[in-house]
Amino acid sequence: MSDTQGERSFFSKRSRRLRYSQSDQFLFQKLVEMAEEGVLVAHPATRKFLFANAAICRMLQFSAEELCCMAVEDIHPKEAIDRVLAAFYDLTQGRKSLVNSIPVRRKDGSILYADITAKPALIAGREYAAAFFADVTCRVEAEDALRVSEERYRQLFDRMAGCVAVYEAQADGQDFVLTDLNRAAEQTEAVSKADVVGKSILAAFPGTEKSGLFEAIQRVWRTGEPEHHSLVAKYGDERIQGWQDNYVYRLPSGQVVAAYEDVTEREKAKESLRVLAEAEREQRILAEALADVAVGIAAKRTLQDILAEILDQVQKIVPYTSANVALIRDGVIRTALARGYEVLGGQDVVCALALPVEAFPLTAGVIENKGALVVEDSQTDPRWVAMQDTAWVRSHLAVPIVSHEQVVGILRVDSERPRQFTSEDARRLKPLAGAAAVALENAQLYERVQNELTARRQTEEALRHSAQRLHAVAARLAEAQETELRRISRELHDRVGQTLTALGMRLDSLSADLREGSGTDRVTLDAARALLDESIRSVRALMADLRPSILDDYGLAAALNSFPGWFRGPSSLAVRVDAPEVKPRLPQEIATALFRITQEALANVVKHAKASNVAIRLRERDGVARLEIEDDGAGFDPEAGEVGDLHWGMEIMRERAESVGGCLTVRSSPGHGTHVVVEVPRL
Repeated sequence: MSDTQGERSFFSKRSRRLRYSQSDQFLFQKLVEMAEEGVLVAHPATRKFLFANAAICRMLQFSAEELCCMAVEDIHPKEAIDRVLAAFYDLTQGRKSLVNSIPVRRKDGSILYADITAKPALIAGREYAAAFFADVTCRVEAEDALRVSEERYRQLFDRMAGCVAVYEAQADGQDFVLTDLNRAAEQTEAVSKADVVGKSILAAFPGTEKSGLFEAIQRVWRTGEPEHHSLVAKYGDERIQGWQDNYVYRLPSGQVVAAYEDVTEREKAKESLRVLAEAEREQRILAEALADVAVGIAAKRTLQDILAEILDQVQKIVPYTSANVALIRDGVIRTALARGYEVLGGQDVVCALALPVEAFPLTAGVIENKGALVVEDSQTDPRWVAMQDTAWVRSHLAVPIVSHEQVVGILRVDSERPRQFTSEDARRLKPLAGAAAVALENAQLYERVQNELTARRQTEEALRHSAQRLHAVAARLAEAQETELRRISRELHDRVGQTLTALGMRLDSLSADLREGSGTDRVTLDAARALLDESIRSVRALMADLRPSILDDYGLAAALNSFPGWFRGPSSLAVRVDAPEVKPRLPQEIATALFRITQEALANVVKHAKASNVAIRLRERDGVARLEIEDDGAGFDPEAGEVGDLHWGMEIMRERAESVGGCLTVRSSPGHGTHVVVEVPRL
C-alpha cells in the first residue's frame, strides 16, 4: 500500500481531531512548546516521527533532530509494542487513544513510564497522529512500591510476623485484657511487653476506644466474623504518629487477635498518588483546553470566536460566575468579550466598559507588575472599585495577557462567593492567557495584512484609473489634432484655393488679350499657367493629406481605395487595395485611426522598405474591423529595438490603435517584407 493510500485508510473513519493550516503552523508549534506535556507527531502509515517539542526532548534525553529520525518502535521496549500498535489501531477506527503507564526508553537506556493520549491531527492539509506524553514514572514507582508493600504485608500477616496483640474478654465483652504482644508490636507501640500484658486495652493503649478499634474487637468477639479495621486514627498520646491497619479475628479459644501494621508510609503514598492523579487530571484538562484554542487559532476563526473558546475553557479549569477579556490600548481598558454578567444584570455595563486604566487601581497594579491578582473578598479589599451593576461580585481573579513584554489585555473572572479563587487558579489560567496573547497577535497580523492588501488594491485601482485617464487624454488629443487638421484643410480650400483659382482666371484673360502679341509673351504666360496648375495640384494634395474629404463623405473603404492614385507617375510603388464597403460605416474615430495608420504605414514603406508592391486589405467579422498592410520590401527585426523614424512611426501607429481600443501587430524579418495587422472592435 502506498503512503497516500495508507493515510486514506488510516483516517477513513473520522472523529474529532486537531486541525492546523499550513500558513499557521508556527502558531501550533508555539502552543505545543508551551505545554508541560511532551508532544510527538508521527506519520500514520510509517509511524516515523515528524515533530517533537522541547518537553518530550527533555523527557527522553534526545534532540528533536534525533527523534525525527526515529519511529514509534524505537522508543518503546519490545514488551510494550503490542499496546502501542493497538493504540494506532484505535486511531484507524476514529477513536482517541489513551495508553496508561506505558514504558518509554530514554537515550541512556533507562525506562520512564508515561500516560499517552493520541489524537488524529490535520497539519498543512495532511493527516498525522499526535501523541501527548505525561511522565508518570513517579506514580508507577509509587504503585510498585505500594504493591510490594501489600505483598509483604500479606506474607507477614499469613506468617504472623507483623504486629500481633491478643486480647481476652472480661465482664462478658465489656472489657478486654491484653494477654500477649509480639516483638513487632512492642517496637511499633514503643512499649515493653512486661509493662502492658495483663492490663485493660483501654489502659494499655489509650485512645483505642476513640479510634473505633475497641468496638471492632467487641463485634468480632460476639459474632465470630473477622473485621478489617482500616485507617485507625492516631492515639491520643504522642507515642503513635500515623495510621494503623488492623485485622481482627476470633480464635477458637475465644481470644481476639488484632494483627496490625503501621501503614503510615503507605497512606502517605496513597495521598501522594491522589495529589499526583489530581495534578495529572488538571494538566490533561489544560492541555486539551490549549489544543482546542489552538484549533481555533489555526482555523483562522475571528478574534471573538477564539476569545469565546478561551472563556469556555476557563470555565472548565476555574469555574466562575462571570468572566471577561479586556484589551488595553493607549491607556484605555475596553471589554472585548464578557460572559455571565447578564444573569445578574451587569452585562451591558461590562460590555460597554471603556475607561482609563487609572480608574481601576487593581488593574493598574496588574499591568505594572505583569502578575496575576486575587481578590478574596471585594467587601474587605479597599482597592476594589465598586460599581452599582456589579456590586454582587465578592471574589475576583485577574491574569495579565502579555505580548512582547507588554500587557495588552487582562483575563478576569468573578464570583458571587467570597474566597472562590486562589493563586493556584491564577497559575492554571496563565497558559490560557498566553493563548489569548497569541490570538491577539494573530488578529493584529491579519488586520495589518488586510490593510496592506486594501492599500495595494487601492493603489492598483488608482493606477488603472490613471491609465484610463491617460488613454482618454490621448484620444482627446487625437480628436483635437483631427479637428485642427480639418480647420487647416478648410482654410486652404477657402482661401488659398480660391485665390489661386482667381489668379488662373486672370491669367486666362491676359492670355487671350495677348494672343495677337509676340510669341515670347505667350510662352512665358503658358509657363506661368503651368506653374499655377502645379501649385493648385500641390495645394489640393496637401489638403487631401491633411484631411481627405472622401473619408468624411464616403467612408474608410473609399478613402483607402484612393491611395493607389497617390503613387501614380514616377513612383515605382504599386499599391493594391482590397477594401469593400463596410456597412454600417465604422464610427468616425475608428475610421480616422485606421486611415492615419495606413498613411503612416505607407510613409514607412516609401522611406524604409524599398518595396515594389504594397497590399491593403480591410475586413469586418463579428464586430471586429481588421486592417492589413503588407509589403515585399527589405523588412526589419521587430525585436532589435531600432530608434529613428521607423521606430517612432510604429509607436505612433500602435498608440492610434490603442486609443480606439484596438491592438497592432507587426510581423517582419530582414529580407522578407513587413506585415502590419490592426484589429479594432466596434465601440
